[in-house]
Amino acid sequence: MLARVARREALSALAEAASQEMRSAQLAARSRELAHVSRTASPATDGESLRTFAKFAGALEALAREAERACVDATEQAGRHAEALARADTRTQRLEDRLSDARGALREVEERRRAPVPTQLARGLQNQTGGGEHGPAVRQKRSRR
Repeated sequence: MLARVARREALSALAEAASQEMRSAQLAARSRELAHVSRTASPATDGESLRTFAKFAGALEALAREAERACVDATEQAGRHAEALARADTRTQRLEDRLSDARGALREVEERRRAPVPTQLARGLQNQTGGGEHGPAVRQKRSRR
């Protein structure tokens, strides 16, 4: 049960990391595109407008760099979550195998308990052990008296 919960959590974390990676990559690409457009199509006519426009383009490039770093972090995190998912899958499978083996062993024990003991086997075992106090050794002692 706990292994299944751990697997679900690892799967959820992996999906979240993959989603974050995709969003960061899209944000980085869009920011780079906007920065490029703003640098090449500068309608500024005076120094102040040019400086404001350049500041805006620089902010977009900084945003793109930050989004790229977040994308790399999300990729690394997705890798760690994939490894955790693999470990959880392995553990779940190992526990399911053990449970299956234990159930099989329990069925065998129950079948043996339900099976009737053959009377020949019971008599043979009784004779091999001397037959209790009425066995051949006791009979010999009684006959000597």
